[in-house]
Amino acid sequence: MTRLKLDFGQNVSDVLYVAELAAKLGMTESAVRAAAFRDRLKTKTEERTLPTPFYMGQKLAWRRRDVDLWLEQRAKGGNA
Repeated sequence: MTRLKLDFGQNVSDVLYVAELAAKLGMTESAVRAAAFRDRLKTKTEERTLPTPFYMGQKLAWRRRDVDLWLEQRAKGGNA
């Protein structure tokens, strides 16, 4: 099986979709979608609820490395 390469040089397995992010954060899928929508309305200086997402077609997605870094920063008490 070949792996699809994304335009930013990562494998598909390096991308988290709503269901995977929800499971990783212990949230429901609807809570993740709602938080992503609210974050979209915030200014750059306001604290975000989630790491910055992007769209893969019509699906909301996050880079796994961005989520891991965001979680590390939050665990250390920093704002991401």
